Amino acid sequence: AFGLPLGAHANGCAHGQDALVWRPNALPRPHVDDRGVPLREVAFRSNLRPRGCAQEGAAGGVEFGNLRSDHLAMVPAFEGWRDARNNGREAERSYCERYGLSSNTLQAISSLRERYLRHLADVGFVPSGCSVSALPSAKGALDSLGQLNENAGKPEILRCVLCAGLYPNIAQVQRISGGKGYGTKTFLVSAADLDKCVVHPGSMNAGHLQEMQANHGWLLYHKKLLTSRVFLHDSTLVGSIPVLLFGGGDLQVAKDRRHILLDGNLRFDGMREETAVLVKLLRREVDRLLLLKIADPAADVARTAGPLLEAVAELLRLEGARGGG
Repeated sequence: AFGLPLGAHANGCAHGQDALVWRPNALPRPHVDDRGVPLREVAFRSNLRPRGCAQEGAAGGVEFGNLRSDHLAMVPAFEGWRDARNNGREAERSYCERYGLSSNTLQAISSLRERYLRHLADVGFVPSGCSVSALPSAKGALDSLGQLNENAGKPEILRCVLCAGLYPNIAQVQRISGGKGYGTKTFLVSAADLDKCVVHPGSMNAGHLQEMQANHGWLLYHKKLLTSRVFLHDSTLVGSIPVLLFGGGDLQVAKDRRHILLDGNLRFDGMREETAVLVKLLRREVDRLLLLKIADPAADVARTAGPLLEAVAELLRLEGARGGG
């Protein structure tokens, strides 16, 4: 959705990103809008564990578990399938069998990508006549997307797109002490209803919860189901910055001028007034540029707002580097 080169004025923000903490204990139960989730159109299971291999295995240059995202893991998996398919039916069958993927589902995803690209061309966001399926390889696909979107290969930007699409389906990583001799316990709290949740065992994130930063890490999820426990299916780790800039609708600075309120319910601690005010201003400018681009797809916002976009991209990169998302 951003599709723009975003970088250089993040110096005043970097100190504040470590302090953006959601504190749920004193919050009322937030109202949740019934918003559509675009990913529901594609019915697939993001179980990419190689059969008989470690979960974070790699084949043909495809690495999954280190992304901390079931959604982003589908991208290298899909591109790996395209490369395997170019090497013949036996290579394609072997690849799908190793990663537990369905060739028919991947074909459907390929068709959906083409249809989505045509829709973007119809409204003027990409040149008419662009074709993803016509590209000869995964590398060619990335090169072509790079011509349309300078941030196509940046996971920190793609996480923002997922945040915009999946919010308010989001849960925070929290950690409490188990008492003397018991260490700490990590768990998830759903922002929608304060349910205590766990990652579904089939998720890429199932074995990595302890590595995620408490109070700074958030898990976007596709759906939440109650069976023996409340399980989150198809999840992606993000930090506080993507949630503040691309999640929800209303962003306000609290009366104490140090805290930030998202949709009136989620409260983030900015530590100092300058950080809280700057985040609000960034959100306002991001919203303005997105509305401008929607109203006029031909508008060159990268040229008119380059420094601002670069600052946002750098801020997201810094937060991603510190492991918050």
